[in-house]
Order: sequence, then structure tokens, then C-alpha cells
Amino acid sequence: MRKGKGLKEATAADAVTVKPSAVQSSDARELWTVYVGYAILKRLAMDKIFSECGLTAKYTDIGSAMVVARLAHPDSELATASWIKQTALGELLNRDFDNLNEDILYRVSDALLKRKATIEAALRNKECGLFGLKEQIVLYDLTSTYFEGLLNKSAKAKRGYSRDGRAECKQVVVGLILDENGFAKGHELYRGNKSDSEGIKEFLATLGAKLATEEKPTVVVDCGIATKENLEAITAEGYKYIVAVRGNEREEWVKEFQFEEEDYQTKGLCPFESPSSDFKNGENEGFPLIMLSRKRYIGS
Repeated sequence: MRKGKGLKEATAADAVTVKPSAVQSSDARELWTVYVGYAILKRLAMDKIFSECGLTAKYTDIGSAMVVARLAHPDSELATASWIKQTALGELLNRDFDNLNEDILYRVSDALLKRKATIEAALRNKECGLFGLKEQIVLYDLTSTYFEGLLNKSAKAKRGYSRDGRAECKQVVVGLILDENGFAKGHELYRGNKSDSEGIKEFLATLGAKLATEEKPTVVVDCGIATKENLEAITAEGYKYIVAVRGNEREEWVKEFQFEEEDYQTKGLCPFESPSSDFKNGENEGFPLIMLSRKRYIGS
């Protein structure tokens, strides 16, 4: 061995004979994946955010472990409690998780839910500072998650359009807001029978509070949300919008854009040279989609 600071050269007397087949290990813990999640939490100062929300040190550590579990090994509370015990999270957080169970995770989840708005606001500000987020575009969409059970005590659990193909199960609808970099700005839970076209005014009323910048961004929604009434509501609040156009609506706008070919070429917005004849012959269906993106997709 080459000598170095604090080291001495190894000699034959230092050699140890090891029989590989006799080597045993016990209580091995998963480290690498949880360490990545732990490092992210430290960078976001998640422990400080939790403690400033009024969580105890114990709930802060368990909440941090649950966040890492959602990133690295998403599963039920029962399985999550078991998985956390098999990782090095206890050592990283300096917390004994040997007696961790699903009941504790449910209680911590309830505590986090009560503080959702405060936690989301703190994370938004932290992320904007760390990554220099501009928040010039926000994407809003709805999804759903279903439950197996009666859920008679839940006011929001209803049967509705199931994106999971489980129409027999009650569900809740989740509205998620992302920025152009994919960072979550916030989320809301709605009743399970809420349609895509509902609730845009609720979203707009809370959007300003979910952004760290005062400048109003462009709102992106899909065709299920993009009804005439919803687009009028978006513009009435001073937002621009980008929407997907339904296939049967495309031809309605083609003639209007055929007269603006020079404008598009001048501003470099269109890669095609002569769209009109190709589109009429049905040979260039990609062109009207790009053309429509200027006036139909982007509102002002």
C-alpha cells in the first residue's frame, strides 16, 4: 500500500484470510435511492418547512421519510411503513423507525394535509429561488384516483368518469397546476363526479396565490376544459391561454389562417412554405395544427 497521511504501509502480518462462501451479512439497509431523496429534502429545507408549520420533531422526521418513500417506493401506508424500516432513513434522519406502522403514517398524513397550503407556498418560494423559475406558463389538468370500499363518510368520494376504468368505485378528482419546467405549483381535491369543464373559476381564483411572481402567466388546458365559457373566464381574468383544438373544429379555422401565410413566414413561426394547396388535398394535415396554434391555440 502506498503511504499517505494517516496511513502506514501494509505488511504480510496485516494480511487476513477470508473464505468468501463463509461471509454473512445481516440487517442490510437500502441507502443509495433514499440518500438521493434525503439530499433533495435537505436542499429544499423540508425539515425547516415542516417544523415552521408546527409539526413536532417526530412528525417532521416521519413526514420526511414518507416524502422519500413516495419518490423512491410509492405504495400503501402498510407497505411504506415496512419499506422505511428496510432503508437507511433511520440513520440519515437519526430516528428509530423500528416501531413505525401504518397508523402513525395516517396520522402524519392528516397533519400534513391540514398544513397543505402553507407547505406548498413555502416549497414554491424555495424552488423559485433555487432554480430561477420564471412561471411564464402554467399547465392545469385534472386526473382522478379511486378507492375500493364504501367511503360513506367522505363528502368528496363520488362515482364519476373513471380514467382508470373503475367506474364501479368511488373516486376523487385531483386538479394539478404545473409550471413550464414541470414544478408543481399546487393541487386541489374535488368531488369524484366533477367534470373536466367545471371549476375553472375556482382554479383562476386561487392561481395568483399559487405563484411566486406577480406577472400573469399563459394558461395551458386541454380540450376537455377548453369550453367557450371557460376560455372567456380565463381572458376575463387577464390571462392568455393555450388550448388543444378538437379534431372536428380544425377546418373551421383553416380559411382564416390561409390568408396569413406571409405573416407566419416573416416572423419565422411556420416551417412550411406553401400550406394551402397541400392541406386542401389532405396531404399535409400537420400544417393546420401549427397554423391554428397562433390564433386558435393562443388567446389574448
